Amino acid sequence: MTIQPRLSALPWPTVGLAAAVAALGIALTVVMRALRRQRSARRRAERLLQLLCDGVAEHALVELDASGCIAQWNAGAQRLYGYEAGEIVGRHCSYLYSDEDRGANAPQKQLELAARHGRHAVGGVRAGKGARRFVTEALIHALRDPSGRLIGFGCIEHDCSEALRRQQMLEQMRAALAQAQKLSALGRLCDGIAHDFNNIIQVISTCVQTLQRGGQGQGNEFLQMIKRNTERAAGLSGHLLSLARRSPRAAALTNVNEIVADVVGLLRHTLSEEITLDVRVGDALLWTAVDPNQLEAALLSLAVNARDAMPSGGTLSIGTAETDELPALPSSGSGRAEHYIVISVAHSGAGADGEGLAPQAVRSVLEQSGAVLTSEPRDHGGMAKLHLPRHAG
Repeated sequence: MTIQPRLSALPWPTVGLAAAVAALGIALTVVMRALRRQRSARRRAERLLQLLCDGVAEHALVELDASGCIAQWNAGAQRLYGYEAGEIVGRHCSYLYSDEDRGANAPQKQLELAARHGRHAVGGVRAGKGARRFVTEALIHALRDPSGRLIGFGCIEHDCSEALRRQQMLEQMRAALAQAQKLSALGRLCDGIAHDFNNIIQVISTCVQTLQRGGQGQGNEFLQMIKRNTERAAGLSGHLLSLARRSPRAAALTNVNEIVADVVGLLRHTLSEEITLDVRVGDALLWTAVDPNQLEAALLSLAVNARDAMPSGGTLSIGTAETDELPALPSSGSGRAEHYIVISVAHSGAGADGEGLAPQAVRSVLEQSGAVLTSEPRDHGGMAKLHLPRHAG
């Protein structure tokens, strides 16, 4: 009976206020701890991100603001361009472009494309410290806030100058290899051609000796023989010289049947009597876009390899045809054509299988024209087929 008066005597408003203040203090403490943890986590994430950016020394990671000025610059960018962050941050990204690109307003156009499409791949000559020039490939990403507003760009860039130099060296080596193989094929042709020239010279020599001994009754006949053989020798030597002196040209519309006819004309002088030459060329004009010199050298290499696969004799077959089908193999060109020309070179010997008919010299034709080479063994011998995209003549 004494508790009720005591409770009623307490200052309840003051107690309630104190409790509310205590609760608020606890809540504030919790919130502050959470904020400190968030700030600490954010600082750790920022440090990790900075360490990651600085550790990617092979690539330049550059952040641009919405106007294209450089805002962040990692160690990879410093290594690539030679500028320290203090020298370059705040400058417009066009400062790193060549004079030609700046004159064409390329930096602004590339940023606009990145903003429009979300990202944009670029490449070209860049300007480093000390007037150094190099070639780079880059990917520009548009950066936007949660509302979709453009706030800047992120650029990942790497130096591909060395890769381009290696590619150029590889192209030069391939060209040198193709020329060496072309000369090798010509050298192998010389065996048969030298024999053919000896026959021509022998005929001419015999006619001259007969005329010198007074064979006047047969003078006109001998003179005709001399004329025919000298013309044959001149034509043969002229063809060889033109083949040896030709330099690579750009792809041009080429009649495949004419190339095959030229190759066959040379081969006839190199084949032994034990080898039969079977040529099956259609009457239709078959045109393709290729360097005719490279195509002739490639077919000559295929044919000579086929000939060498038959040391004991056999049949060397060369033919052309049309097809709408392409083997299920990757083409070195930019896509599949609707119609193809097929040049086939086959032999009936056992000296090499189908793979032996595919020398390195054919690669230049494949790369230039988008052709596909297939080779296959046969019951007796092997066959190579060169598929070339057909063009209207």
